[in-house]
Amino acid sequence: MPIHNAYFQSNWELSTQRAINTWNLMRNDEPGFNSLTNPRGDPIFSCSGYAETRPIKDNGLTPNSDAGRAANRRIDIRFVMMPPQEPGEASREENHE
Repeated sequence: MPIHNAYFQSNWELSTQRAINTWNLMRNDEPGFNSLTNPRGDPIFSCSGYAETRPIKDNGLTPNSDAGRAANRRIDIRFVMMPPQEPGEASREENHE
């Protein structure tokens, strides 16, 4: 069900704000999260919102039912220690060290 109100112009904005709010709660509880980086110096935490583009397909619920929509209001927390690399990129970096 698309949203459009004074706070959110789209489900994508609502979804992204939900992710940002969760991140803010986590880093306020543990300020050290702000400085966690992978070996390349990139932060391991980021926020993304997907709105209706990544529903849980195997929840056994009708996607447009109240229960189906409720099941898809979720936060996925992922830790990315190394970003994806092109084939051969790791070996090129190792040769420069």
